[in-house]
Amino acid sequence: MDEPHAMQSGVRPTGSAHYNGSMTDTFEHFGDQQFSHEVLERNRTALRDEARGFVAQASGVEPVGLILDAGAAEAKPFLEALEQATGRQLNVPGFLGVVPRPFAVHILRASCPAALDNLPNGELGVKLPVLVATKGGFRFGEVDYSDAC
Repeated sequence: MDEPHAMQSGVRPTGSAHYNGSMTDTFEHFGDQQFSHEVLERNRTALRDEARGFVAQASGVEPVGLILDAGAAEAKPFLEALEQATGRQLNVPGFLGVVPRPFAVHILRASCPAALDNLPNGELGVKLPVLVATKGGFRFGEVDYSDAC
């Protein structure tokens, strides 16, 4: 999808990075980028609703949306941290949800510090930064979750 359509839908792609921290060539991983955008677009409403609920419960804490493919090495540190935080083993094909920004930043800093440069600075109550982890690396975007949308 082109950028204008992405903006109209409330999803704005912002960047991508390989697990090893290097930036991806715009066309080298086009299929992965397209897939990531489609996954983000399909789950926009769920992420928006999750972010609104999160902010209502955790006032003042900025959320980050996560879409994780459990088969991707990039998702492993996040899934392990979620298992540790919940005390449960996650036998799932992936994860879709919202976590506190410090949680996501801590994991990125430990596993892929270069990706932090691409994590959008959300706007509390307005824009949700989203990290998509697939086998092709990390992709980043934003979802509008303001009351106006």
